[in-house]
Amino acid sequence: MLRRIRWIAYGLVAAALLAWGALWLSHGGFDLARLRSAAGIPAGVTVGGPFALTDDHGHAVTDASYRGRWMLVYFGYTFCPDVCPTELQTISAALDKLGPQAAQVVPLFITVDP
Repeated sequence: MLRRIRWIAYGLVAAALLAWGALWLSHGGFDLARLRSAAGIPAGVTVGGPFALTDDHGHAVTDASYRGRWMLVYFGYTFCPDVCPTELQTISAALDKLGPQAAQVVPLFITVDP
């Protein structure tokens, strides 16, 4: 009896997922532009691409400065006593685990301070 109830429950879940999928597809499916719009992301905003910043010594730094290497980017505040040090330790531990391959990774701390 318990086995029959379990199979009925599985069937109901499968039917609900199929109905949801059919409804989702009938309303356009995966429309990235619509999802971006619903999330409030302007049409011209992208992730990645070229950048130009200034380092802590006042020198210009661009994406070309790190060409051929992976960039591990962390955005934080220069005065961040709680979260930032913990996250930077996590990044450091990850680089330690990479061993010699860590030479191919550039960790970048980008401050969002004004």
